[in-house]
Amino acid sequence: MSHIRLPVGYRFIPLTAEHTYATHQWIWDGIVDVRQETDLHDAGWNMPGHGDGWAHEFHNPNDSIQRLGVVLHGEDGSLDTVVAYAGADMPATANLTTAGLYVRVRPTHRRQGLGGSLLGWVQEIASQAGRSALTGTSTLPELRPGQPSLNPATGVGQAALTDGVVFLSNRGWALEQVERRSALTLPVDPDLLDRLLGQAQAKAQDYRIHHFDTVPAQQWLDQYATLMSAMDTDAPSGDLEWEEDAWDGHKVRKMFQDLLDTGYAMSLVIAEHIPIGSIAGASELIWHKTPGYPVEQEDTIVLEEHRGHRLGMLLKVSNLQHLARMYPQAPLVSTHNAEENSHMLAINIALGFVPAGGEAEFQIRL
Repeated sequence: MSHIRLPVGYRFIPLTAEHTYATHQWIWDGIVDVRQETDLHDAGWNMPGHGDGWAHEFHNPNDSIQRLGVVLHGEDGSLDTVVAYAGADMPATANLTTAGLYVRVRPTHRRQGLGGSLLGWVQEIASQAGRSALTGTSTLPELRPGQPSLNPATGVGQAALTDGVVFLSNRGWALEQVERRSALTLPVDPDLLDRLLGQAQAKAQDYRIHHFDTVPAQQWLDQYATLMSAMDTDAPSGDLEWEEDAWDGHKVRKMFQDLLDTGYAMSLVIAEHIPIGSIAGASELIWHKTPGYPVEQEDTIVLEEHRGHRLGMLLKVSNLQHLARMYPQAPLVSTHNAEENSHMLAINIALGFVPAGGEAEFQIRL
């Protein structure tokens, strides 16, 4: 279904290979504008984005099938402003019955049927592709005392009744999990980091830290694939349907190279188990090279057989110290963790992270 029914004055365009950033920059930058505006309105916070990064990911998916469409609106029939978008991200090598869907509508264009039409479009795409477990997220503000909320199936955390939460709930989607967003204002007190590092090192004497700001050598990539496979299943996910994906060194290399090719920088730390020379854990920080861009804490993972040695703290502290050398102007670090992930949240709190909203994770089974 490439055409959807919209009110007069709106036009829907499904994006194709012809919609490159070079030829349609205004569309990709418009998508970012919609994302920024909706997050700020619904959650009171947002993270910067770049249209060229969206375009690159759409045209160079990493083992997934991407579908994306935009709704245009304008004065005098010009239809030159992106006011909404929707998409489907369908894994291509594992999780072949799942799809991640997303719908965003500018607040000033809501309650006209745009969101419902777009959701119907992406749900039909997923259904026709044989996907039966669909997931979606909605950004959340920090919950105020007494504010109406919805409890997730995990029983941990609460989701404020934002437009997005109400929109999905009213259409039969189940709130499965709440993720906490935590923010760390930089710089962090160096004495605090030194003290936490010393405590972690005392428990991790059989481990060595390695830092990377470019794609690591192949010997590390092949082992890093083991971490990524573990991340698929070890991170708390409630009742969200997800199985372990197959990672290898080639796929890991592409992941890091794609990041660097779209104007991002990274600080990656790896913990090596010295007695056998293998990876025990890793942690990633990424940021766009635009001056003043905030930092995103991506995956932090320690393999199960290496837990109990304070490696989570060792990795995070080492990375923050490395970040201070690489990017001393960084304003803050933002990260997301499942509310039931008490161990990682405790590490974040010790480092100085504070709660700053989050995300509601929804699922519907067709």
